[in-house]
Amino acid sequence: MHLPAWVPFFGPFFNRRRAWRELPDLARRWGMRFIESDMRYSFGSIDGTLQGYPVVIQPDIPMVWVKFNRGIEDFQLMMLDTGQKRRKYDLGHARFEQAFKTMELSQRLADTLRGRADVFDRVLALLRHRVVAINLSNQGLICSMHNPFRRPWGRNIESANYITVSDLERLLPEMIEVVRLLESVLSPG
Repeated sequence: MHLPAWVPFFGPFFNRRRAWRELPDLARRWGMRFIESDMRYSFGSIDGTLQGYPVVIQPDIPMVWVKFNRGIEDFQLMMLDTGQKRRKYDLGHARFEQAFKTMELSQRLADTLRGRADVFDRVLALLRHRVVAINLSNQGLICSMHNPFRRPWGRNIESANYITVSDLERLLPEMIEVVRLLESVLSPG
C-alpha cells in the first residue's frame, strides 16, 4: 500500500493532539495531579506519587523524574559529557562506564556498585524506550526522551517533541523498578 507524501508530516501532529487529550486521563488513572500550563501550546505537567515514589513528568521537555524515598549520599551519573576531567571508576561494566560520561561517586558507592551487572543492565535497559539521556543522582532518576519524528531533510519537527501516553505506560513502571533496585543497593545500612 502506498502512503501519500503528506502522511509523515501530519502524523506527529495527530499524535500530539491525542497525547493532549490522554495525558490528563492518565494522571487521573494513576492518582496523580495534572497541572495545566498557562502557555498556549504547552502540555503542562504531571506530578504525584506512584507505587510509593514521588514522580514528576514534563511532557514538553520531554522528561520523567522518579525520586528516591531513602537518603543516599551525594553522587552523580550523567550521560552528558560536561567536559570536566573525568575520574576513572573501575565498576566492572564497560558498556555502563562508556555510556555515562560524567561520574561523581564516593569510594563507598563505587565499591558497592563494582561488579553489579544486574544494576547496570537494568539502568541501560531504559534506553530501549526512546530515552536518549539518563541522569542518576542522589535526588533520583531522570530520563529524557527524544523526538522520533524527523523531516526527510533532517530537521526536527519542534511541535512533535513530547511524551506519549504509551511511552509513559512502558517507561514509568520500569523506571520505578530501577529506582527500587538502586535504593536497595545504595542505601546505607
